[in-house]
Amino acid sequence: MSTLRVALASVVLLLSAGNLTASSAEQGGPTTLIITYRCAPANRTSFRDSILNTDIPRFEKWKHARTLENYRLLFNWYVDENTWDMMAVLSFHQYADVARWREIERSSPGGLSQESLRLGAPTNTPPISPGTAQFQAMATPVGASSSLFLMTS
Repeated sequence: MSTLRVALASVVLLLSAGNLTASSAEQGGPTTLIITYRCAPANRTSFRDSILNTDIPRFEKWKHARTLENYRLLFNWYVDENTWDMMAVLSFHQYADVARWREIERSSPGGLSQESLRLGAPTNTPPISPGTAQFQAMATPVGASSSLFLMTS
């Protein structure tokens, strides 16, 4: 199964009815981006630590500034060369807000700090339109953070 298929299937399991945005037809285009990231197995612990300590505060800042409506950072439980190590699911208030994210991408690919980019990198960024279907989240929060999840099934 391709990395993109695994990522999309994981998002179907991740999104919950309470986090859905209006359909893309109503807003001019997709309002959710999925970004998958890869890192070398030797860098996984440092990559996750960097995400927790450096990048989650950045995503929180973008959320409070209303650049993002919401976000979820998912960390794959296992090392698997055929899938992602981390996934970001970014929700925007409206399609026009995606352009603001493109500006962030110019200096911070995948929204990552320079520290995190030395350890891992974004690999795919497909836009999605969740529509009105109900999805069930299947992720476990890591530690005290509610922004980084380990996929458990």
